[in-house]
Amino acid sequence: MQSVPQIFDDALLKQRLARARGPLFLNAEFEAALLDRLDDVTRDFDAAVLFGESEIRERVKNHSKIKNISSSHALTIPQSHDLSISCWELGFINDVPGYLAQIKQTLRPDGWFLAVFYGGETLIELRHALWQADEEILGGVTPRVAPMIDLRDAAGLLQRAGFALPVADYEIITVHYNDMFALMRELRGVGLNNMLAERRKDFTPKKYFLRAAEIYAEKFGLPNGKISATVEVISLSAWAPAAYQQKPMIPGTATQRLADALNATEHQV
Repeated sequence: MQSVPQIFDDALLKQRLARARGPLFLNAEFEAALLDRLDDVTRDFDAAVLFGESEIRERVKNHSKIKNISSSHALTIPQSHDLSISCWELGFINDVPGYLAQIKQTLRPDGWFLAVFYGGETLIELRHALWQADEEILGGVTPRVAPMIDLRDAAGLLQRAGFALPVADYEIITVHYNDMFALMRELRGVGLNNMLAERRKDFTPKKYFLRAAEIYAEKFGLPNGKISATVEVISLSAWAPAAYQQKPMIPGTATQRLADALNATEHQV
């Protein structure tokens, strides 16, 4: 059996989150993304479960479409829910396909899976600044910022896990800080500083971080002296398979041309 790559140090991440001094980084944006997706569906859910950020449960549980919701950090009884929500933790899972397959098992046929998590563009400025400082000061790049799931891969991961009708969406949020150190303090305060399994474990000289902060300000500084940080919030949803679900058409079986539907002229290329 092929082993799962250990990208994240699970024990360290759990320990840091337990000591976190505040809510999840951009917690309000994650909450808004979840509520927006719930508003898009036209059905109610009698038995929902939320994996990940339990604080958001207090907001989500009041949604008119959710009758009952529980929080969990472990997978539950198979086919026991008609809605499973994953808030942020999908971006910090070593075995993403395995996680999604297990989530699917918690859902009844035609149950809905909804996830929000940090996408691949998150903290791209910080990555670039640290990569360049690694090259200049330490002579080579070392893992410091967690890799994120790319939007283009998200729907494919759902299909691979056996979900039906996957939908992926995203929102880019720009946050401003006084400097790189202010950003890093916030990440540390919520437990999301470097938790990579292959992280550098020896002492990092002060001049490294000072140089990284200079690079950040040079490349991503604002006219007012602050810096910008990009966060991508990906929303992912799909349904547990059911025999009565709508199926996508087989290519080549359409009975109407797209040009006719759009009242447009078709041109040969």
